[in-house]
Amino acid sequence: MSSVAFSPDGELIVSTGLLDGTIRLWEVESQTEVDVIRGQNDFVRSVSFSPDGKLFASTGGWEDNKVWLWDAETREKVVALKGHTVYAQSVSFSHANVTILSVDADTIYQADYYNDQRETLTNTVILIRDSEGGFSLRIDADWAEWNGRNWVLHNSRIYRWEQDQLRDKQVAIYDEEGLAEPPSTFRKVTRDVDEMKALEAKDWVFRLKKAGLPYRETLTKYYKKYFFALSPFIVCLIAAGVGGRFKKNVMLMNLLVSLIISVIYYVLQMISLILAKNGYIPPMAGAGAAFIIFLVVGLFLLRSART
Repeated sequence: MSSVAFSPDGELIVSTGLLDGTIRLWEVESQTEVDVIRGQNDFVRSVSFSPDGKLFASTGGWEDNKVWLWDAETREKVVALKGHTVYAQSVSFSHANVTILSVDADTIYQADYYNDQRETLTNTVILIRDSEGGFSLRIDADWAEWNGRNWVLHNSRIYRWEQDQLRDKQVAIYDEEGLAEPPSTFRKVTRDVDEMKALEAKDWVFRLKKAGLPYRETLTKYYKKYFFALSPFIVCLIAAGVGGRFKKNVMLMNLLVSLIISVIYYVLQMISLILAKNGYIPPMAGAGAAFIIFLVVGLFLLRSART
């Protein structure tokens, strides 16, 4: 056994079987094993519950570079998240060195660590701006906890401007409803936008922006989903444009030209995606550059094609 995690309600324990490739669930009250889950491609290294208790995550071994999400009620696999080039040693919904901007952009949260299991923040700094964007209030707290409605700060020092002077005071507990950024915003993100539906991917990009995390690559992939759906149109357009230009071996030449165009299309798309990821061009341009270029070329070929 290499990893153990309690469910948020304290009723279940999930543990790894390590070398036997199993995940075992135990009932705390009766101290009995209630289920054994098999299905990963390798041994199980680490497990962790989501804060709502509906999911738990696991990581595999040397040959399985994925993070697996499981439904805690049905014990069925929800998704296997890809992306690691080597095995993942541990899994957690927690997040270190997190910075969050509130929806109204008036409040900035910074914390050394967010514990997703307990819904707490460690070494927290909160900056509150006034309606004109100027400094209004700063709160430094040893830690903060979510009470279901807002964050409650403990051992806080509050700084504010009063009569053109910066004053501060120590407060044991600071509880204000305005600090209502939900814990899910602080959660570490590890999902792949390619595996999401369009609306889910859009919401994911929004959460990345809000969390102050890199989002350009994810936004580029989001736009790419739409342009990829239009790829067959480009193929048909190019095929129609070059179809009447050959007098001999028409089928063979069309196949050869289509293959060459496909290679050029995907190489151009790969280059534009890299440029967008690194901030040289906007994400929309990175996702759609190849499509737009080949659309123009296809229309030109179609217009000049023989009838």
